[in-house]
Amino acid sequence: MQRVFVIRGFGIKKDSAGQAIDFELVQQSLITPALERCGLAGGTTGQVVDAGNIRAVMFALILEADIVVCDITVHNANVFYELGVRHALRKKHTVLLKGDPSADTTPFDLSTDRYLKYPVANPADALDALVETLRASLRSSRETDSPIFLMLPTLAEADPADVTLVPLDLIEEVERAEAAADKGWLRVIAEDLRGQRFQWDGLRRVARAQWSLKDISGAPVSCKLKSSVSP
Repeated sequence: MQRVFVIRGFGIKKDSAGQAIDFELVQQSLITPALERCGLAGGTTGQVVDAGNIRAVMFALILEADIVVCDITVHNANVFYELGVRHALRKKHTVLLKGDPSADTTPFDLSTDRYLKYPVANPADALDALVETLRASLRSSRETDSPIFLMLPTLAEADPADVTLVPLDLIEEVERAEAAADKGWLRVIAEDLRGQRFQWDGLRRVARAQWSLKDISGAPVSCKLKSSVSP
């Protein structure tokens, strides 16, 4: 399953004219249903609850995502910062959304970028359009949708495999299951990794442990899961 990361405001935010925009409603009625229809799994920085370096995890989520959805309806510093990180790290598969109407003009650096409009009063009206936009982005042969890579075409794109962060507790759990020769436990871990940020590296660790236990039927399953989510 391909992964998505959503960059957006949280709760209710106001534009420069004082209009209130409910970004939770946008998520629930537009973004989430569109992701489900496209078979995409993932979330937002609001789901990062690790006790460690939250910023490092956020950077990893932005880098590793097969596609990023970013809502630029209002002037939100965090949103534009995270979008800038994505544009600097990955060449393509970044989809921009903007609610209409909004008194906040699109920043100059993004003024020539294409974005999908949705009605602020009823975001669900744009559901079909967002589904098609996501699918088109994933199958697009366009070289880049990042203004950074567009202006600096020789710049090397970051490799997600270089920075994947696998939680220590997952590594330890796999090691305990392997030490206990518990094949069933390893299969449960593999299933639980579906949709996780670190699923690719996690499944690789599980598969290695299964091979060491000669779980001939289990390891190929983990490898199949891994291949289905590989970037």
